[in-house]
Amino acid sequence: MNALARFDRDVLAIPGVRWLMILEGINDIGITTGMRGNATPQSPVTADDLIGVLKQMVDRAHTHGIKVFGCTLTPYEGAAYYSDKGEEVRVAVNRWIRTSGAFDAVVDFEEATRDSSNSKTFKPEFNNTDHLHE
Repeated sequence: MNALARFDRDVLAIPGVRWLMILEGINDIGITTGMRGNATPQSPVTADDLIGVLKQMVDRAHTHGIKVFGCTLTPYEGAAYYSDKGEEVRVAVNRWIRTSGAFDAVVDFEEATRDSSNSKTFKPEFNNTDHLHE
């Protein structure tokens, strides 16, 4: 995850940061478990991989007195790189975000954006046609 590599620059180097919202992982899941154009095959990311990176970011933020919002990953069925395996990873990461107690607060973007008739997709009014970005 590139977010971890940028963490010092993007978070810790900014004076006065008190709160951090982390919404990371859907592209890592999609690129490594689904198909995307001519992308070079990579080792599939696992839920444990993503959770490990999230834990590192939370721990580093807390060490610097920064409180952290954990943000659940939004649905992405219909996106070019969607896969059932990737969906399993997304669901597991969201479960951890909601239940681990690692975060100071949780923002449940999945709950707010998922279609009640198909929890793997955005609500129709939020789908901008790529099934990935609201």
